[in-house]
Amino acid sequence: MSYSKFLDEVNAFYENNESRHFSSEEAHRIVRDKWIDAGRYDELTAYILENWDSGNCDEFAGPFLQHLINKAKDASRYKRLMKGIIRIRMNKLWEAVKCLANQYHLNKTKDIPRYKRLIKGITNIKTNGVFESVKDLLKPSINWQIIDKIDVSTFKMHSNSEYSDIRRVVAFQRSFALDALRQFRDGLSQLGDEKEIYKIDKMIQDVSTLNKPKPQKSSDTRKIDDTLFWEIIEKARQETEDKYEFLDKLKSNLESFKPSEIRKFAKLLLSYGNKLHTWEHWALAYIARRGCGDDEFDYFKAWAVSKGKAAYNTILEIRENEIRDVFDEDPQFEQMLYIAEEAYENKTGGIMPVVKVKMPKISGRNWEEQELKELFPSICKIFDYQ
Repeated sequence: MSYSKFLDEVNAFYENNESRHFSSEEAHRIVRDKWIDAGRYDELTAYILENWDSGNCDEFAGPFLQHLINKAKDASRYKRLMKGIIRIRMNKLWEAVKCLANQYHLNKTKDIPRYKRLIKGITNIKTNGVFESVKDLLKPSINWQIIDKIDVSTFKMHSNSEYSDIRRVVAFQRSFALDALRQFRDGLSQLGDEKEIYKIDKMIQDVSTLNKPKPQKSSDTRKIDDTLFWEIIEKARQETEDKYEFLDKLKSNLESFKPSEIRKFAKLLLSYGNKLHTWEHWALAYIARRGCGDDEFDYFKAWAVSKGKAAYNTILEIRENEIRDVFDEDPQFEQMLYIAEEAYENKTGGIMPVVKVKMPKISGRNWEEQELKELFPSICKIFDYQ
């Protein structure tokens, strides 16, 4: 949503300034600064992470990050954006490392033709004096000290030819990830977040030595399916008195599962939220809260899932005779959207790979605020919406 809204405003800016000549970069910066001034931090964060799937957003995101540190002093949002950027870069680094490891170990396979193609490709690549022989290239471990000597100062991220030498790609992605981690550490230092700095220092060490953290041993070996998903949520709700205690309990419980199962939890959370992506549910959220924007609607859906299966189904089906009792707290729970990421990070020491769930097109009948009483009279009456 934030992606399309940002581009709509860029296009509107061009329409309103036909007599002046602005580059695309200038128009994007102007809209960015407008959103910063308006306090649209969550939307801008979402736009940045959606638009720069390479993680190469330093020039555009820089002023926003500095604003969050120096003016807004908003550590939570600063960390969310930086972790999103780091997550993208780390994913690409470990993918490149895995690819390089596959090359190193290819000589152990019986695929002779493929092995010969690899040898030919390697020997045709300039090594800048770093590698002494083909044998050195195919040794069974990745030596970060050798990778460290590769010059990536001229690496062109968007040039396909750069990716023919996987060692050079690893060297670049390593440097790229370290840049973000060190920037993050500097920002955290300015914000006084010593607890987070300790974790970032460990990540910097791991990336520097190309040592992908191994997950902690999991005490709960169960597979998270739909049934267990709801059981985990409801158990945490039953054992706590408010949604903030619930959040801590839920995170602790998730950390006992394998990393792959934590990601399954994240996927199910998004999938159940998507089932509420209708105009009728948006109207329900709007009426109950006396207003609900795009991002707030996402937080509403996360809250609905956090209430447990019975309450979720009441909201899903909009059962008018039961629904008022479900709304016993502010129906917003932004932190629920990040619970799996935090549990994964605490367990593994790394940032969770992106979980992709396709957002469905919103269904139902579109409405305007002035139509709510006419279209949803019963819901308005339940929540005393005037």
